[in-house]
Amino acid sequence: IKAVQDGSLYGSVEQFPGQQTKTSLHTILDFITSGTKPATDVIFITPKLITKENLGEAERAAEAGVDVSAPAAAAPAASGKTLKIAFSIPGLAFPFFVHMAKQVEEEGKKLGVEMIVLDGQDNTEKQAADLESVIVNKYDGLIVSPRTTEGLVEVIQGVVDAGIPVVTVDRRAEGVTGLLAHVGAEN
Repeated sequence: IKAVQDGSLYGSVEQFPGQQTKTSLHTILDFITSGTKPATDVIFITPKLITKENLGEAERAAEAGVDVSAPAAAAPAASGKTLKIAFSIPGLAFPFFVHMAKQVEEEGKKLGVEMIVLDGQDNTEKQAADLESVIVNKYDGLIVSPRTTEGLVEVIQGVVDAGIPVVTVDRRAEGVTGLLAHVGAEN
């Protein structure tokens, strides 16, 4: 974003990772609180070319010092208990996933949902163990961006089979049946 702002880069494609995670969270909450499934099991967020002319539309524009208006706060969840949703990502060493985690934690807080961020540390076995803990801890839902499909299909299927709603974000889990949805950039 800073390179676009200073003119050293014409533009950058915004994939809206924060919007992907927020959409994933709302999809799970709609299902948990009202039984509503999304109209389609694949939800795409359309990427956008960000240039100097529309720099304020980038999710991370504020980090570059661009003045952006704050979005309206979402209504809190209407449930009597605090829902616990796990958010499993490949690793917090990647700025893309750090941004996703920050956005979903902020949205969860607005909605009165406890978000548990599970850092896979760029290790498939660690992420698999984290996903097994979702079952053991009986979380209310799981949003997951799998590090690899091959190493995680079985454990993600186990989460689904345990009756926990699962939404994949950014990366699909091919071969898993019964996912609530996949949310990603349409690219």
